[in-house]
Amino acid sequence: MQGPPMAAPDEGPELDFPTLGDAPRSRRPIGIPTANRTVQLDPARTRFSGAVKFGQKVQAPLPNRTPQANPIDRNGLPQPRKSARLTLRPPALLPTLPTGQSLANLYIRYRQTFLELGANRNKCLAKAAECFKRGDGAGARKWSREAQDWSRQVAIEGRDSALRIVEERKKVLREAIERNEGRSGSTDDVPDRKAKGQERGGGICLGVISASMLSSNERLSTEEERTEVALDLHALHTDEAISFMGDFLLKLEAQQFRGIAYIVIGQQKHSGSSAPDKGEAAGRLRLEQATTEFLGDQGWAWQNYGGILAIDCLR
Repeated sequence: MQGPPMAAPDEGPELDFPTLGDAPRSRRPIGIPTANRTVQLDPARTRFSGAVKFGQKVQAPLPNRTPQANPIDRNGLPQPRKSARLTLRPPALLPTLPTGQSLANLYIRYRQTFLELGANRNKCLAKAAECFKRGDGAGARKWSREAQDWSRQVAIEGRDSALRIVEERKKVLREAIERNEGRSGSTDDVPDRKAKGQERGGGICLGVISASMLSSNERLSTEEERTEVALDLHALHTDEAISFMGDFLLKLEAQQFRGIAYIVIGQQKHSGSSAPDKGEAAGRLRLEQATTEFLGDQGWAWQNYGGILAIDCLR
């Protein structure tokens, strides 16, 4: 007796009818991938209901839509988890990172092609929706298949543009370290000068914090335990941020890094002033919830210091 057939590989969003009304499957990484594996995420999935709004007035009932969840409440965010190995603390060597208009320009520069591909994909979805509503199945399938082609390009370009943004932010961070910005807490000795600005686990080493900056019960910590490494995730979408954060922590864990890893998700000093509108504030809150839930699910100890996550990468 033969077993159930193997599932076909996922080649992109299922945009053909009548499944267009279905909610996309989660791309949140589950489990513990290997240290050298990059978590593949697909930011290109678009709900059919989102494309329908571009078409004509609805003549027939749409598929049932999942009720929207209540807005995220800060009181409902995941609670930090203490490390049994060391005391998690705010970063002492992290320089102030450029945000505001500089960050907006960076986003547009690297996301322009991504946005154009997404617009083409959405036009095809709108045309498919119009055909579907007037009973033109052949036309609906035609535009649906074309939307799938655009959607695959969106996914590829999305990953590539996210990588370019991360690399650019690493370059900015490294240059700030070389200018000795925010270095008042460093040891400024040979190990510190050798470590600072070097890439480690895909992030940038900030240096070695001076033992005098620590509390009395921490001063016996080793040089590596006083080393800080950071990864800046500004200008990334939620799924992208989780993917890069997971890869970063897994690589540090594989290297048995005993210091503190910092993930900059943005807020307060290192992300400019408070969000100017409710939409941006909600986006920051969603990112904070997604990243901290991921850390909790994967078993990492963490603490949030105003939009900077301090993490013990050794579980």
